[in-house]
Amino acid sequence: MKARSHWETTADGARHELGIVEVNGHEFAACGSTIDASAGVLVGYVHVGADGVATLTTWDGQHICPLYKSGESRGWCRSRITCWRATFAGKRWHGRNAGASMLLRMRTGR
Repeated sequence: MKARSHWETTADGARHELGIVEVNGHEFAACGSTIDASAGVLVGYVHVGADGVATLTTWDGQHICPLYKSGESRGWCRSRITCWRATFAGKRWHGRNAGASMLLRMRTGR
């Protein structure tokens, strides 16, 4: 199995990552991360290190910004929902997800 990512930058400056996995000669692709500060969209993956520090990363593990856990609640069927906050590109961001290693979609603060 091989894995790689491909980045594209649009005319408005937004960066989109495509994660590609190759298994037995077949390629599978999915959206990795998106960084579009002007539109208020920041999508990445939560990585929590051994020291407990959380960061938002791209699909291939590149650091985007530090994360701060602001709370935890229960979702449907008692699943855990983690609330996150961050500062990126001079703006405050917030979002929720299912925890470490999961996709996190963040929006700019009000």
